[in-house]
Amino acid sequence: MKVVLDLDDFSVVDTCDFELEALNAYFTNFKVNMFTITQGVNRELLEEYKHYGCVYYPHGFKHNFLEMDGMRYETVRKNLLSVDKYVSEGLFGGVFKAPYWRYSDDCYRALVESGFVIAVSREQVNPPPQGVRTYEYDYELHEVWPEQFEGVLRLHGHCTPYVNGISTCYGRLIEKLPKDTEFLSIDEFLGG
Repeated sequence: MKVVLDLDDFSVVDTCDFELEALNAYFTNFKVNMFTITQGVNRELLEEYKHYGCVYYPHGFKHNFLEMDGMRYETVRKNLLSVDKYVSEGLFGGVFKAPYWRYSDDCYRALVESGFVIAVSREQVNPPPQGVRTYEYDYELHEVWPEQFEGVLRLHGHCTPYVNGISTCYGRLIEKLPKDTEFLSIDEFLGG
């Protein structure tokens, strides 16, 4: 079985290290995609958690409520300068997820021009323009997913203790997924 597991809100405040350690110890090929609050981390933290199988992707800047929903093009471009250094060094992958899945049209434009794939929700309020490359999950961690899944199962949760949080659902992953599950980064899944 192949799985893409993504978790939102990784930062110095929410590292979910207990769960990451347990999952990394259980699964032979554990990898997790961490949508990371870019102004809530530093290089040392990113390097430290790579040994748990973490692959990082930008998840907004400060993660303020709807911070990117009304953000103007120039502001997005300015804020992306702090993200570019991590992307160019290979610490961040090429998918961007706005907090609460909310993007302004200017935000879409700036992200696409910067080469990002856009992470979207199954219930995307303001869908991206036609032709924009997107990544979308299949199931949230607390939802029931099929035992036999054709293709790659894409699961979504949070580092924070929500209903779909890894602290609530990590036991379910161990119970439902085979020990030899092949975990993929989102970039691997997208073929990039």
